[in-house]
Amino acid sequence: GWLHDGTLFETNAVSEPFEFRLGSGDVLEGWDEGIVGMRRGGKRKLIIPHELAYGETGEGEIPPFTTLVYDIELIDFRR
Repeated sequence: GWLHDGTLFETNAVSEPFEFRLGSGDVLEGWDEGIVGMRRGGKRKLIIPHELAYGETGEGEIPPFTTLVYDIELIDFRR
């Protein structure tokens, strides 16, 4: 993912696929909302406003009020 200014803050491009349960609180609320409606093999750019990311406080190297950008690919899902 990138900060809205283009600064890379994390990547999963070369590691194992990232697994999570939709709606479980394991990921940012913006991910939960952004994944809805995707199909297997689908790609999407998520632009997540601070309200659905780390809000007014930030987190680690992510400043407060920061919009985040992710390029994601949905490899598979289970119901």
